[in-house]
Amino acid sequence: MKRYLPLFMLLASFNCHAELTKWVDADGKVHYSDGPPPPDAKVETLHIPTSPDAADSSSSAASAPAAPKTIYEQAADLKKAQKAKEAAAQKAAKE
Repeated sequence: MKRYLPLFMLLASFNCHAELTKWVDADGKVHYSDGPPPPDAKVETLHIPTSPDAADSSSSAASAPAAPKTIYEQAADLKKAQKAKEAAAQKAAKE
């Protein structure tokens, strides 16, 4: 069984590099497929990046959504907020 797992993983990964095609039929309906379109269709090949590094350089980093915070980052933010709240309470008590 362990011998066949790498072979299975290799065969399963071939599907990841399929090309996506967008085409419009004679009725004006848009279709997306990985197979060849009919010969009379308007065809546009879509290139989908498989990793964040493969994204085109025209998009700015500011427009990209922020990655979700890990549990450790959330805990650190919570501790910072609690310390700031305690400091504000102590300052208010002194005044």
